[in-house]
Amino acid sequence: MRRSELLLSMMFLSVIAHGETRYGDMLCDGMSWGYRGNYVSESYTIEGSKVVNGKTYGLLHINRVEYDGARGMEVSSSDPYQATIGIRDEGGRMYVSQEDYLGLFTLDYRWYAIADGNDLPYETTEDGELVLYDYTKNVGDVYCQMADGTTVTVTKTSVMKTEDGMKRRRLTLSNGLELLEGVGCTNSCGLMLFWLNTKPGYWDNGVFTRFEMKSADGTYTTILAQDFSTGGQSHCAIPSEKKL
Repeated sequence: MRRSELLLSMMFLSVIAHGETRYGDMLCDGMSWGYRGNYVSESYTIEGSKVVNGKTYGLLHINRVEYDGARGMEVSSSDPYQATIGIRDEGGRMYVSQEDYLGLFTLDYRWYAIADGNDLPYETTEDGELVLYDYTKNVGDVYCQMADGTTVTVTKTSVMKTEDGMKRRRLTLSNGLELLEGVGCTNSCGLMLFWLNTKPGYWDNGVFTRFEMKSADGTYTTILAQDFSTGGQSHCAIPSEKKL
């Protein structure tokens, strides 16, 4: 059985087992991501859906908290700010609505202080979507063109086995960033949405800390985790790599 057929079969069985609502081959209700920096933390959870132009998007709920002190401080310097954006995946690519995405760069949300909403490096589709992640690229392929003219290419592909037993495709890019299928960038500045267009010199560089799945009983099972206090040392299953 080809890898793509096997992946779809495993996902289908997972839907039956957990009663999840899926928004593509990889995304579903109950998925959750975490990021932590020196003075900030962000959490993302998919819950609910909406339909735009005939496409069904999961609702990605974003919660951002800023702290008064350095790492470990739990006192917020301001009220947490939240937003919701539609997200979906199809054929190994993860999409967000460009209108939703650019809507985050407002005074209401203040992500404009972190990321650049003018020259987006993400591919734009005819339907007005941004390709947030593309896990289908191969070694030597151009991944994207950055606003400064830099060409980012794929330098390595491998397979990582995470704690749920899934084998997920991993891409290494020429700028040193690594993408994990269904998860996103695991070593960017700590943001799921702004992993490519973070402003130069962003002062609160952080790390991806967790990727979880909500179980039928309401608890979360950790699929992949990194320890922020040690600079992102992985605590997931030892990667199993092979040439694709």
